[in-house]
Amino acid sequence: MSAKLRGDTAGKTPSELTRFKRLWLTLDEAARDSWRACFASELTQPRIREEVKRKLRINLVDDKQLTVFRQWLVKQDARDEEQQLTDQDEAELIAQGLTGDALRKALIEKIQRRAYLQGDAKTGLAAVDRAQREVVTELDRNKFEFDAAKACLAKLPELKAIASNKQLSEDERLEQARLALFGSAPQ
Repeated sequence: MSAKLRGDTAGKTPSELTRFKRLWLTLDEAARDSWRACFASELTQPRIREEVKRKLRINLVDDKQLTVFRQWLVKQDARDEEQQLTDQDEAELIAQGLTGDALRKALIEKIQRRAYLQGDAKTGLAAVDRAQREVVTELDRNKFEFDAAKACLAKLPELKAIASNKQLSEDERLEQARLALFGSAPQ
């Protein structure tokens, strides 16, 4: 479940609608199911708002707030369901022996396939975006490793001298090697 809500703003008193969303995220499943039954019942919006005020101390002053909450709830339930499916997919892939990059790629492919089959462009695009960010991160890591290896080879004589200096402790040797390779840390 998402911890950050769109109505959250630092230092300001949250709206009743935001308070309701926050409270919803803390309710146990039985309480949520009870409220879902209430929302699906033949009770009128004003009557449901009265129940929310009486039982939860959330004062939704008009029907639009309750309607917006119910729309948010549909989306939240879909996000929760997608997260459960993703967790199941990940467990299955791990059981098949996939790890690391292979696991990540297979999981993203499953998410994309499910989004395509469900006609859920938003989730599909999010999965594509996630895949692209991970590729960029992987390329950045590979570039860093290559640059570090290149720097090590260039500084090899100096690193050998540092490694063989028995007057330095292990931590001091590591710090000297880091300084030789990367210079001093930015302030």
